[in-house]
Amino acid sequence: MLLSLLLLSCTGNGDDSGDPLDDGCGDLDGNGADTGDTPSLSGSWSLGFGDDLWWDDCDIPDFEQDSERWLREDFTITGQVPDRFHATIDGDAYPGLQDPGGGVVFSGVRQDKDLGAVTLVFGGMPYDDAYRDVEILEGFGFLGIDQDSDGTWDCEVRADVESRKREPIECDGADADRGSDSPNILGRWTMFVGTDRWDDNCGLDDFGQGTEGWLNTSLEVEGRLPDQLYIDIDDTGTRLWGRIDVDGRLVFGGVREDPDLGTMDVSFGGLVSEDPDLGRKRVDGYVFIGLDDLGDGEIDCYARADYQALKSGA
Repeated sequence: MLLSLLLLSCTGNGDDSGDPLDDGCGDLDGNGADTGDTPSLSGSWSLGFGDDLWWDDCDIPDFEQDSERWLREDFTITGQVPDRFHATIDGDAYPGLQDPGGGVVFSGVRQDKDLGAVTLVFGGMPYDDAYRDVEILEGFGFLGIDQDSDGTWDCEVRADVESRKREPIECDGADADRGSDSPNILGRWTMFVGTDRWDDNCGLDDFGQGTEGWLNTSLEVEGRLPDQLYIDIDDTGTRLWGRIDVDGRLVFGGVREDPDLGTMDVSFGGLVSEDPDLGRKRVDGYVFIGLDDLGDGEIDCYARADYQALKSGA
């Protein structure tokens, strides 16, 4: 399955690809489509931000979904997975982080002439879509807009994200090492999934926002900072593995074996910040669930939702 992978180092082309293009530094499980199930991130991608779902609490003149054309431009991903790569959107670089199972999150700040400082967080699960015959990055995005530049978000946007790979690019040098002095996220968190937006294309009566109670729960982040983190969820023995970087990007992923629905590829991630009103750490980001409903080893349908988590205590 997509998330049952060994993390391999990016040291060359491999001997099984047959493809002269070296984009292996973006490939978590090795260069070549026949060595694993996670596509290489290196390449040019489309960016569909809010094409199906858009929610905001902003009261800014002339600001709406259609006004932000930079969120629907093609972008490139370069560097080396899992923690030394970035996405370039409209000239701005957004560093990324990939969990051991393939889920990815990007974040950074855009200085917008009309909106001020805009924090962009987006991510999801990259996978080969067997039905559309294309590599997809499916997930969700978040904007925190600090229009008056006082260091606090004045309004927020949550939206779906769907990116399609246009073409691979040659593997280049890795980003500089960003270090290991990350925020402490060990401890208990409360998750809120799909509070503002939930979207799935499964059409199943027993799968939806209301049925997946294991998502909206309290859980413990355990392990070792920054790259050997894990959480255990529900009563099915599900363990999601993750990592965090020095800038507070975090991402977790794993496989959940649902007693009724079968195999679920689960990924969620976002950006850690300090909530000034609550005085607690908070995460804003995405959740992606890919269902192998037919038991054929493919993602047959998916759900994507907005994600927020609050830490209990410091």
